[in-house]
Amino acid sequence: MILLLPSLIKRSGGMAVLAIFTISITIVHWIRFSIVASFSPHDGQKPPMHVASYQSQYKLRRHAFRNVPPPSFYSMPSSLPLKISTTGSVSVGERHTKFMQMALQQAKLAGEQDEVPIGAIIVQRRPDGSFHVLSQAYNSMESSHDASAHAELLAMRKASQRIGNWRLLNTTLYSTLEPCPMCLAAAQAFRVEEIVYGAPDLRLGAVETYMRMLDDYNHPLHQIDCVVSGVLKNESATMMKEFFKRRRTQAKRYPPPTMSVGSGFRSRWKYRMKNSLQKLLWRKRSP
Repeated sequence: MILLLPSLIKRSGGMAVLAIFTISITIVHWIRFSIVASFSPHDGQKPPMHVASYQSQYKLRRHAFRNVPPPSFYSMPSSLPLKISTTGSVSVGERHTKFMQMALQQAKLAGEQDEVPIGAIIVQRRPDGSFHVLSQAYNSMESSHDASAHAELLAMRKASQRIGNWRLLNTTLYSTLEPCPMCLAAAQAFRVEEIVYGAPDLRLGAVETYMRMLDDYNHPLHQIDCVVSGVLKNESATMMKEFFKRRRTQAKRYPPPTMSVGSGFRSRWKYRMKNSLQKLLWRKRSP
């Protein structure tokens, strides 16, 4: 076929090249799916597409690109159903609102330092029924150059250092945004009993928005008893929207300098091509 390629190109005017390219792409995709099937725990079958109800197009794009099924797809033993409650009595609602306002103040401090405005506090319930604030923190990923410097994780670290014990018993974590999988797993490790958050996180919300981590992977012995969602969610969401709107405006006003054609441009182009080929041929192994 290779020997006949020049004559085919001359006679067909390029159609043979298009046909060979199509056949090559088909073979590459067949090899790719064969590799995926060899690692798949589902008898070689592609896992079904999982589309959430809150934003189907967004979730469809993420799972179609990553080709990774949600955690609930795997038949793993789940714990007791998670209790996601709302503010019940007036006293409980006032208490949650009061502490969430303190977390919003921390989020405001983060926004003033050009950090994503997320704040968190740790509140401990005393034997006499009173509540005491152990720690306050806000997101500081940019300033500390630490991807794990989330507000929730920093607040739990400060609280454990203050009481001299890593077990945060009888405590409640207040966060202006729904915790991510890292912060939620850390809350289980710190023995936090209750989580209260404001706005849902459409990108990495691990409680009930992007995934239901506590239903599928809750610790059998150190479970989070209750999760309260939606406390001052409008205030938190408004703060996040204004922050990213201001960041987009600054990016349009002060665009980055244009890269000149040279060695730097060629290296960037090679990196993008290599990354695109890896995404086309390979996938991450399912957990």
